[in-house]
Amino acid sequence: RIFSVSPAKRQSTANFRMTRTTLTLLLITLIQWVSFLPYFGLLFTKSFNKDFLRNMTRDDQTLYNIGILSHFLSSGVNPYMYGFFSGDFRKECKKAFIAMKKSLK
Repeated sequence: RIFSVSPAKRQSTANFRMTRTTLTLLLITLIQWVSFLPYFGLLFTKSFNKDFLRNMTRDDQTLYNIGILSHFLSSGVNPYMYGFFSGDFRKECKKAFIAMKKSLK
């Protein structure tokens, strides 16, 4: 009974977690869409412009290849986004930076 939490406090904590989870998933979805836009744009352009690849300079080909691989960006960013919104992850990062700072002195 000593450690009981009032229903209002419990509801407030649950709402905060739900909001944070919703925000995290929304950002993950936005990053997924943004990372796929260059890929879809290039495929769309290539399908309607048959001479698209033939008329490219070397620099254009480089940018084209980067754009085609842009959808892999979301796979690299997702762990950081999940970690950024995790309190435990931030605590561990803080501990690591403090330890690094102490080791440099």
